[in-house]
Order: sequence, then C-alpha cells, then structure tokens
Amino acid sequence: FQPAREDDICVFVLSPALAYVLEGKADNISTIVKTRRNPYRRSILRCLMGDGVSLHMKDLALLTFDAATQKFDGKFLADLMFGSGMKSHRDEMPMDERRVDSRSAYVDTDRNMGGGGNLESRRAFKRDTLSHANRVDSNPTQDVIAPLCVAVLTASSGLEGSWSLAYDEIAAHTLLCTSRGSTRAMQAAAKLLSSRKGQAASFLAKLPTHVDVSDVQSAFLKAPTIEEEDEMRTGMAMDHMVYDPVRVNGRSMIEELLVRFKDRGNLSAQDDYSVPISLESTFSDLSDRACYASKESETTEDESTIGEASKSVFAFFQLDALLRLMMELSKTNGGTLRDRKLAGFAISGKGSILETTKFRERNTERSLYHPISTNLFCDLFYQGDSAPGLPEPGSVVALVGSVAFPCVCEVPDNSESLFTSNSASLVAAGVKWQSLYLVFKGRYMILAEPEKDGSSGNGRVVTSCELAQVRVEKDPVPSSGSASPARRLLMSYVGFESSPPGLFALADRPIEKFLGPFVHFPIFISYLDVWFEDSHAVEQAYNAMSRKIAEAKSRRGNRLRAEFTI
Repeated sequence: FQPAREDDICVFVLSPALAYVLEGKADNISTIVKTRRNPYRRSILRCLMGDGVSLHMKDLALLTFDAATQKFDGKFLADLMFGSGMKSHRDEMPMDERRVDSRSAYVDTDRNMGGGGNLESRRAFKRDTLSHANRVDSNPTQDVIAPLCVAVLTASSGLEGSWSLAYDEIAAHTLLCTSRGSTRAMQAAAKLLSSRKGQAASFLAKLPTHVDVSDVQSAFLKAPTIEEEDEMRTGMAMDHMVYDPVRVNGRSMIEELLVRFKDRGNLSAQDDYSVPISLESTFSDLSDRACYASKESETTEDESTIGEASKSVFAFFQLDALLRLMMELSKTNGGTLRDRKLAGFAISGKGSILETTKFRERNTERSLYHPISTNLFCDLFYQGDSAPGLPEPGSVVALVGSVAFPCVCEVPDNSESLFTSNSASLVAAGVKWQSLYLVFKGRYMILAEPEKDGSSGNGRVVTSCELAQVRVEKDPVPSSGSASPARRLLMSYVGFESSPPGLFALADRPIEKFLGPFVHFPIFISYLDVWFEDSHAVEQAYNAMSRKIAEAKSRRGNRLRAEFTI
C-alpha cells in the first residue's frame, strides 16, 4: 500500500528462489524445482468468492490482491497469475513435457506460481470454455478471473425481503490489472461479466415490487384487474427509482451519470455518458472498510428502500460500463491500457484518453471512468416502442373523439411564432392571452389552438411534450374575496436538454456539479401556468392529467423492466 507516513513501511522477505523469479533470473530448471505451490493464492481467491468468510476477510483479501497488482505490468502479472511465464519457453521444458499430447504435460506437479497443471493454461485456452470456473486448479485463468468477477458485483439482503446490488470499484480495478496482460483472460472476464450482467438485470426487473410509490400519483392508476393494476404500480416504481430525486444526496439516479462539460445540455447517443468503473486502492481504503459495518447500521430506513433501490440501478450501470470496456480491450489485446497505470483518466466511447490526475474531487486521481453502452443510454432516454412520434408545432391534431379541455395560456414574446392566428387571443394589461385546448394523445401532452373556421374538429399543435416528464399541481384555493373564479394548473417539465418545449419558461439554469472534467447529468426545469374557467374545470383537467402522467410513467418504467429481462 502507499504509506500514509514515511515510517509506514512493510518489508517482504523472499526465499532465494522467489527472489530469482522476481529479478528475472529464473532461466533454468533448477530454479523451477526450488519453487512450490503458493499456499496463499487459493485462500485469497476463495475469500473473494465469499466462501464462508466474513465481510472483513473478503475486503482484506481484495485489498491485498489489489495492492499487489498495482506494482506489476500487465504481461508480467499475467505470467505470474496464469502460470504461463516460467515454463513458457519450450527449450526450458523437460523433453517429455514439450508435446501438447504428452501425459507428462498435464500431471498435477506444477511448480509455476500460477497453479494448475504445467501446460494446463494453454490447454484450457484451446477449450475456450468457462465450465471449469468453479474447479480449483482446473484452469488457472478461470480460477483467478471468476472470483474477481464475483467480487465486482455482490448482492445483500435489505428490508422487506428485498435485495440490493453493490458494485465494488476496487475489485474492478484488480480485475482490469490482472487480466489486461492476457487476451484470453480478458475474453474470459468479458464472458463472465456478461453473465453477471444478465443476472443483475433479472434482479433489477423484480426489485420495484419492493418499492412504495404511494406518494407519486400512483392513486391515479386504474386498471380492469388487480393484476394489471399491480403491474402498472411496479412500472411506476421502476420509473420512480430511476428518474426521480430519491437519492440521499437529493439527486436522481440519472443525475449520477457524468457528461463532458462541452456536451452538457444536449442529448445524443453519440456523446459519452460515463460512470466511475474502477478505483485504485490505498491504505486508507482498508481502514474505511474496517468501519463499514458500523456505518451500515446507521443507515436510515428511507435510505434502505427507495434510496438503496436507486443505488442498485447505478451499480448495474457501472457493471454495464465495465463490460463495455472489457469487451473492447479483449478485441485489441489490451489496447492503450496494457502497460499504463489504471487510474486517473477517463476513456471516451471512441477510445481517447483524458487525464484526471490533476483533479482532487472524490478520488478522481485514483479512478477510471468509462461510458455506459449505447443500448443502455437509448433505453433510458428514448421510448423504444411503435407509438407515433412527438407531434410537431404546426401539425394538425384531431380534437373530435378526444377529451379536450378548454384553457388559456399567456403568450411569451419568444413564442409568438408558434401561433397562426390572433382570432382566439386578447391582450389585457399588456399581457397577451391565447385560447387553447389541452389534449392527451398516447404518451404526449398537447396544447393546440382551434383552426380558423372551427368547423373541422381539428386543432393546430402549439406545443407538445412527453407526459412522463411533466409534473402538475393545482394552485392554492383562492380566498373568498377573489374577484375571478378562474383557476390554474401549475405545470413543470423535467427536461434532459436545455431547450424547453414551446410556451414553457426555463427556470434558472441548474447549478453545475463538477467532478474533474465532467459535470453531473443536468436536469432542466421549465414552467407553464395553464388557466381554466373555474374550480370544477381545473379539477377535471387535473384528475385527467394526473392519471395520464401516472400511466406514462408506468409505461416508461415497465419498458425499462422489459429491457432488463431480455
């Protein structure tokens, strides 16, 4: 570990044979004969698997492993861990071990540091299978990679019979350091992480059943059967976990995504939406983890339900980003990361590297950042179904056969171009007001102006937006002395881009939360007041709109659940 003080020093006394190995002098069979199987290797790997050991023992094994991997380059570490270094040269092998089909080549008398049979790793590479991942010494690559992949993502029990996922950035760092020197190891890691991701996705699809959504308009969800209503509530719970500000820090899960400063305010699958995927350990991490149990007991019940559920979703995002990087590395033999320190930089979707060592915010100098997959991004921000697209301003929408609520909106100067006629407008006290219809079409809210002749039963779209991104409230009941019976709905639009829908007025720009060269994914809030004739009219519009919003959120949440289960 990196010492906190100059007198914090750990000294290792090596046997002569091991000293020769580390100094690169193991060039003859006599040195190999003097070595023996490493008794600690198997114990550490079993601890990583959580095989009947305490949490503290698992953490100690992981931090010990990570501290060791930080000191070696990728190729040497691969030789060391996978048993392919000391006997990789044919001329140094005994004559009866030089042929792949020789029985002597596979006897269990290995004296490499990697464990397993003398040539077992090469033999296992030809089989290219993960079926031996749980057999100690059956495949040196799998024996090392499988426990690390398990340590990267773990599940623990929570309240009300639920489970929570936890992503370990230090375990991911150890996995990257250990595997990057071997293409086969990276390929094996990618396959195991892919399997782990499938298990996590299935878990997340069931997690919303343990989340209470009684405070998020779920009362407006109505369905013909109890089963269908439960399905709608589950979808709304998933939406609540991902898009609403339920985390302890006051942010939503998607606000934990990191975007480059130049890309803020735009929403494009071509940009990078990154998460931290690995962390280089230090001695302070050991002391922090030693106190983890006491900290865990202080967690509030609120944090352990919806907050913990949101953390599980973010852990899945980190696993997705790690898998994307591992797949890319396995195709490029480690690429530019093969021989560099795996900390203090961010990798873009195109493979370019941005240094973060000069920053000191939340371990940026020790972290590695990578974008989530494009598919996951699209699942989050694009409604991937067959419904018609968002109605554009100026397009015609049928009002006949739809529930249309007459209303009035103020016309800002920058929205004049959205209207085609002044026949349904008036100016009072210097403010221009326009008569409109509030209409709901599928997952969209539409404000439309009546066509000029008014006889076609159609309206012309002035503005439209996704219902799932709208929040609505009724204004306070006016005092008995109020001169006007008119009431209004207070609408807010939670946008992922800096440009709000027409008529909506953007509030102050969100405070940018920096992290190194990144900013947290910004949420843009815009507002619109929609006026109605009286209390009865506003009540009808409010109930209808709340029901449509709840249904839209439920569909969005269930679509995410469906993507997780594919």
